[in-house]
Amino acid sequence: VTMHVGLGAGLIISLIPLWLHLRFGVGGAELGPLFVVANAVMAASYLVSPTLSRRIGPVRAIVSTQMLSTAFLVIMPVMPAYNIVAVLYVIRTFLMNMSGPIQSAFIMSLISPEERASASAICSPQSGVVWGVSYSVSQGIGGFMLEQGMLALPFYICGLLYLLASIFFLVFFRESKV
Repeated sequence: VTMHVGLGAGLIISLIPLWLHLRFGVGGAELGPLFVVANAVMAASYLVSPTLSRRIGPVRAIVSTQMLSTAFLVIMPVMPAYNIVAVLYVIRTFLMNMSGPIQSAFIMSLISPEERASASAICSPQSGVVWGVSYSVSQGIGGFMLEQGMLALPFYICGLLYLLASIFFLVFFRESKV
């Protein structure tokens, strides 16, 4: 599951500034404020995630936020204006990053205390080895796609990988009572 998200994220998420420049011709003056807002919203999502997890359960919280985030992601390349894409990007950032702390806590709750450090190093979302290696490998592929003018394809492949990750997570953990 972590590998799918890492592969997808590497394809386009880290390349969003380049994509925005290629697609809409925007530069630092427009991108700076967007990423300030996106990072502030990301921080807020971390604060909201425990409440969501308690309210609907960790598995449903993880899957629902990731799937909603994926929907916003895959419509971005067909939007006609930078302002629309900027709003979609901020919403996507909020939703996708809300699932990270929930997923980390959930996975750690399934692992014995003496194994948690190793498990975190291997499979933590956005910081584990599995995520990091898959993210690194796919960045080059995403960059190549953008260089070749395939501006929408990385979004769709990323969306498919995110969708698969959400489905796998639901299938593997839906019966969990944690």
